[in-house]
Amino acid sequence: MPEVNTGEWLTAVDAHPETCDEDLLVAAALVNDDPHVEGVDPAVVTTAVEELIELGFLEVVLVDGDEHLLELRMP
Repeated sequence: MPEVNTGEWLTAVDAHPETCDEDLLVAAALVNDDPHVEGVDPAVVTTAVEELIELGFLEVVLVDGDEHLLELRMP
């Protein structure tokens, strides 16, 4: 699958009617390879990741124990 343009991806996440500000903050952190989102509760981060997967913006491509490798997708 071709690489996703991160700027276009973040714009799509922001424009989606079912995403919220926290989803966009988490998406931006993921693009920067940062699992910690300043000022956002870890439970909210988990929920946002699950929402982005459900909406088709992320896909789990590898699971190693508790670690998940995610790829950006355009729904």
